[in-house]
Amino acid sequence: MELKKYELTFIVDAQLEQQKIDELVEHVEKLISGNNGKVIKVDHWGKRRLAYEIKRKQYGHYIYFLFESDGSNIKSIEHDLNFNESVLRFLTVKLSKQALKSLGDLESTEEAESLEPEPVSKDVVEKSEDTEQESSE
Repeated sequence: MELKKYELTFIVDAQLEQQKIDELVEHVEKLISGNNGKVIKVDHWGKRRLAYEIKRKQYGHYIYFLFESDGSNIKSIEHDLNFNESVLRFLTVKLSKQALKSLGDLESTEEAESLEPEPVSKDVVEKSEDTEQESSE
């Protein structure tokens, strides 16, 4: 069966200890990889103020997963997150072809930014200084 890409974002209680958050992330990784899935990327977005209160909480710790799966484990992941009291909200999205294309563009942009910039030639710097002097007059 063909693997499709999914995004999973969930918010946990900001008052939860970092160790408990890490354990939850590891647990979700095991759920994904346990059923023919593959975790591509995990981002900890950190503690942020919520747009509105959820379960009387104003702050939450955001966690983002990008993973591949055949779709068979999505319900089990969502079921597990739904019954975890420290998880305030979660959202799982199957990425469309257009989203995959923009995601590929973002990844190539990140790679390009990570490369060291090429040195600018002296002529270009001198020309830009001359242009600034002319425009200031």
